[in-house]
Amino acid sequence: MRPIAINIFLLSALLFVLLTACGTEEGHYTRGEEVFPPRNLTQVVLWQPDGVGVGPAFFTDRWTLVVLESSDCAEACRRRLELIDSIEDVQKLFVADGVANHDKLRALSGNYADMTVAMGTTAFSFDIFRRQLLDNDWNDLKHDGSIFVVSPEGAVVLKYPGNGERQGLQRELERLEK
Repeated sequence: MRPIAINIFLLSALLFVLLTACGTEEGHYTRGEEVFPPRNLTQVVLWQPDGVGVGPAFFTDRWTLVVLESSDCAEACRRRLELIDSIEDVQKLFVADGVANHDKLRALSGNYADMTVAMGTTAFSFDIFRRQLLDNDWNDLKHDGSIFVVSPEGAVVLKYPGNGERQGLQRELERLEK
């Protein structure tokens, strides 16, 4: 009987050591919500104010940060755009929901030169795109201002809070790239 008790104790001690030794780096915790399984963006029919289309191929070969917002882009929206604009080596996509004001979209394009600004070609095409980001929920007519991270394979893999910090989003991207 004694060897079994000792073995259980040793296994418990080993498990404790492994669990405590395999923590994350000091001060790091994730604020993003991992999307599992990842959702492929296969139905993308968007267009930019200059008439250039945005389709599924846009999302291949590079990480992409996506923001869905109103074309009015109030203060909270601008903070999100400034957040994603501060991240380097990724594509950035702003997609206007609903009926977009073309002049406002052009102004956003001018303010954020490294960001692609687009809208649905129809209300239905925007709904299809939004639905792919929001887990196919047709009834969810709102979004919470999240930033969606799309992998170089064209799949939504992370939903990051739009009120997050630059360092946190950068760490999330570095973690995902590994």
